Amino acid sequence: MESKINFFTKLYQSKLYNFVSFISTVHWLIYSVISIIVFLVGFVMNRPFITLMEWFALTICIIPVFILAIRDFKRLGKYKRWVVFSPLVALIIVLTIWWRYSTYEPFEPIYSMYSTKLGHKESRPQKQKHAVMLVHKYATVIWLGNSNSFYLIPNGSSSKQEYQFLQDTKQEPDKRYFNLELRQKDFPQCVSPYKPPYGGVARIWSRNRTKIDWIGCEESAYLYGHYSIVMQKFKKGEILGVFSNECNEKSLGTKKSGTIYVFFDDLSWKTEEIYSTTIPCSQLDK
Repeated sequence: MESKINFFTKLYQSKLYNFVSFISTVHWLIYSVISIIVFLVGFVMNRPFITLMEWFALTICIIPVFILAIRDFKRLGKYKRWVVFSPLVALIIVLTIWWRYSTYEPFEPIYSMYSTKLGHKESRPQKQKHAVMLVHKYATVIWLGNSNSFYLIPNGSSSKQEYQFLQDTKQEPDKRYFNLELRQKDFPQCVSPYKPPYGGVARIWSRNRTKIDWIGCEESAYLYGHYSIVMQKFKKGEILGVFSNECNEKSLGTKKSGTIYVFFDDLSWKTEEIYSTTIPCSQLDK
């Protein structure tokens, strides 16, 4: 037993051990710097999630080297000890960046398709407290409660190609635009089976009748459950969804087809269908 102890003591004090410890520590420092550079390059090229997985794979492979270096912690000297912990600092930086700019899971395949046109991520996924989809004769209107804003998206019946974004600056609801009888007086052109515009859409339409009258009268409206719709901003656009294509209680919790909207800064837009767990939504009877 004593001979074994003497063997390990001599090994620990040997020049070979010191050399291996020094090489492993330097190697770990170089690896940390290079991995950060690789991650940041991947982030700029819109591939941060993939490079994060590469980071973990490489880290697992080099853990034994790190253990060897940490055993020699006391021999590194006062001003060299930070070298051992540089990988931990690097990992914290990488995870912070990834958490700040992670992509909402259902959006990942969509972002991969349009990453070049959308650019890098500028925000984390933002759950909307309220969201309403208003289906009009010539457009689909999406209202987001967080920002009190509207996306006017032309359908196949419209000659308009570009979407329109509108901000409703008035926060307090005007009862006039939520009352069916009053709205019918303001918009006499909307007769059955159509309905007059509702809420903020009606208010904006009344202020400037030539600005959004192209959307036509309303056909139906759907309310999506609290925090069920997600918006994520990118340098050159946004992704919004997932809007269930089947809006009924029987479909809740099941995998159904849903729609994701992709909006670009040049006012072009795309829709993509995905299969996703359905979210609470109901038809508005107003």
